[in-house]
Amino acid sequence: GRPTYSPDLNPIENVRGFLNKNLASDCPRTPKELTTYLHNWWCDLDIIYAEKLSVYSIFKRCDNVMKTLAFVNELFAQC
Repeated sequence: GRPTYSPDLNPIENVRGFLNKNLASDCPRTPKELTTYLHNWWCDLDIIYAEKLSVYSIFKRCDNVMKTLAFVNELFAQC
């Protein structure tokens, strides 16, 4: 079967979240403005910051998922 989708464990989700925050504040109004904005944003993205958002945060994200799973398991054990 296919692996379960887990946005919490997908490193690009942090980068996308960061992009969404910036995108909301700049608010391009046309498809051309959006394309230009995304291109410029991607080219200006600091590689060290991108690594911090994605690769280096995997341990924290795994820990959060494990805590959530433990909580869910406790919830179901009470049923």
